[in-house]
Amino acid sequence: EAVALLRSNSRGIAALTYGWVTPDHPDVTDEYLANMRRFLNHPRGAHIGGCFWDFGSLPQRPRTAAEKKLFDQALGCMGDVYASAMGTTVVRHRTIPKRPEGHEGVYNERDYENRGWCCLETGVSGEAIACAQHYKGLDAVLDRLPPKIIEIDGDGPREADADEVGSGDEGRGPRIERVRASLRAAKFTGKGDDKVVVRLYNEYIAKIGNAMVDSGEGVDSVYEGEYNAA
Repeated sequence: EAVALLRSNSRGIAALTYGWVTPDHPDVTDEYLANMRRFLNHPRGAHIGGCFWDFGSLPQRPRTAAEKKLFDQALGCMGDVYASAMGTTVVRHRTIPKRPEGHEGVYNERDYENRGWCCLETGVSGEAIACAQHYKGLDAVLDRLPPKIIEIDGDGPREADADEVGSGDEGRGPRIERVRASLRAAKFTGKGDDKVVVRLYNEYIAKIGNAMVDSGEGVDSVYEGEYNAA
C-alpha cells in the first residue's frame, strides 16, 4: 500500500522533519504528536494517506543485526524521502519544544536551523521544484499538486514560503552553496552523521540534475547576444 501511494504521484505521504529533544525519545512533551495530529485533521492534510516519521518508521536502539541492516539501507536513501517531487509532502516542525519542568538528563534545545539532518531534509525538499521552474511541462505538472512543504507548528498548518520550496528567485548555484554551508555549520549528535549527510546531499544534487536532463524537455531560456544571418 505504501509503494502504491508513493507511485500515485499525489504527494500522499507526509515526511516529518523536526528536531529530536532527547537521544532516546524525540517527543517527550507530545508537542510534535499533537501538531502532527492537528495537520492530519486539517484540510491541508486531507490528501495524506501515510506518514514517514523516523522514530516510528525505522528500527530504534537497541537494534538486532537484521534491524541494523534495514536501518542502514533506509539511511542511504533518507534524502530521497524528503526530496521526492511528486511522492511526498514534507511537513516541517521548526519550533523545538521547551524543556518540561522537572525533566532530568540530556535535553536538546538547539534550533532547527542548526541541526544537520534538519538542514539536509529542508535542503533537498525544494530542489526538484526549483529545477523544474526552467522546464515548462514539468513545472505545470508540479503546480497541480498540493504544496510540497507545509509548516505544522505555531498557529497551524500553512504553506511554506516560496524561497523555502525552491520557487523563489535564488539561482541553483547560490542555493546549493547555501545548503552546503548550512550543513558544514550544523551540529550532529550521531557519530559520523556529518559525513553521511554531506555525501547524501551531493549525491542527490547530481541525481536531480541528471533527472532533469533525462526528462527530454528543453530548458526554458532566453538567448542574449548578437545575431548573424543564420
